Amino acid sequence: MSLERITLSGPAGTTAGGTATVTVDAGDERALSLVRDAATGRIRGILRDWEGELPAVLARTGGLDVETVGGLRALRPPR
Repeated sequence: MSLERITLSGPAGTTAGGTATVTVDAGDERALSLVRDAATGRIRGILRDWEGELPAVLARTGGLDVETVGGLRALRPPR
């Protein structure tokens, strides 16, 4: 199984409608870091080309697993 595309949208953005939308597709080979809650497997964040410390909003949460892969196609489904 592989993912072909992820589209995320949220209320804080700079587009005309006031909603930020980000799409990552299978052709995007930038590194992706998938941040999951270790206990539930719930996705807490998806970071592109990220290195270093977690953003403060995630670091405060604690109990997270981070998997960094080379592009969307390399992500594995949660176990």
